[in-house]
Amino acid sequence: MARVFILWNEKYNTGIQEIDDQHKKLIKILNSLYESFVDRTTNEKLKEVVQEMAKYTEYHFGVEEKYFKEFNYSAADEHIAEHQTFVQNVKTFQEDMEQGKVSVTFQLMNFLRSWLIEHINGTDRRYISLFKEKGL
Repeated sequence: MARVFILWNEKYNTGIQEIDDQHKKLIKILNSLYESFVDRTTNEKLKEVVQEMAKYTEYHFGVEEKYFKEFNYSAADEHIAEHQTFVQNVKTFQEDMEQGKVSVTFQLMNFLRSWLIEHINGTDRRYISLFKEKGL
């Protein structure tokens, strides 16, 4: 039986299908990381899931940022800065994990969950009306 760390909640919906689907995928990857962590799978498996999360997060951020540019989103710089900080934190963690300096911990899991929920319910909410106005 799959262990769930975070359940999709309707309050996470932006009403923009493409973005909501990507957010659901990020939650699915986070749940996969949690399951691997709880099951104490090999470090290699944990590295794979962290890498998947990093790659998919960058993909998702790229989609948002493409729309920011296309729609001339006024808060794009601030939003992109949040993305860049998160990506850098994940990359640093990946490098430290590769070198055996750190491993996945419950503290990391909580950080990822909190960041994702706060980003969806905070920063991402600010672009919804513009994106919908532009036809997304």
